[in-house]
Amino acid sequence: MRWWNRENYSQRRSLQIRQHAGYHTGARKNELRRIQWPQVDFDGNVIRLPASQTKTKKARTLPIYGDMRRWLEHQRATCPADCPWVFHGAHGHPLDNHLSGWAEACSRAGLPGLLFHDLRRTAVRNMKRAGVQDKIAMDITGHRTRSVFDRYNIVDEADVRGAGERLEEYAKQGKRERAARLQRVK
Repeated sequence: MRWWNRENYSQRRSLQIRQHAGYHTGARKNELRRIQWPQVDFDGNVIRLPASQTKTKKARTLPIYGDMRRWLEHQRATCPADCPWVFHGAHGHPLDNHLSGWAEACSRAGLPGLLFHDLRRTAVRNMKRAGVQDKIAMDITGHRTRSVFDRYNIVDEADVRGAGERLEEYAKQGKRERAARLQRVK
């Protein structure tokens, strides 16, 4: 598929918006592609997925935050009036599950070989780094078991350095507290 032509504009736009939603929420591509407008609550800043729409058959709520809201609002403004689908193709039908144009878009962005599923790992890491509790992050991403969730939270050298910096600060604070107690005893 040629990436930049008028015929596939709505499909490209839906792909971009689906990428943002996947990046922010860690939702699976098949869960995202079936979202309809009544599920999107702009006032509450959430998207509600019914159990029938999730892989785990458990209802979930996805947060709308950051530039995801802007992308969704743009999608809503350009959506055909009779189309219930958030992520739709040129004729108002839901996008298929094959992500036409994904490989070319990733190559053009300098990310050859990126899989849509890689966005789940990124979302988990972002949630962990932002301080979101693991249970809440698991509820958002739809991970049922701790072991699978942990596989998505890849630890890299920067994480280890950050842990070392926090431990250094903890050790310094402990020293200051011990020194303060000794001064009071004298």
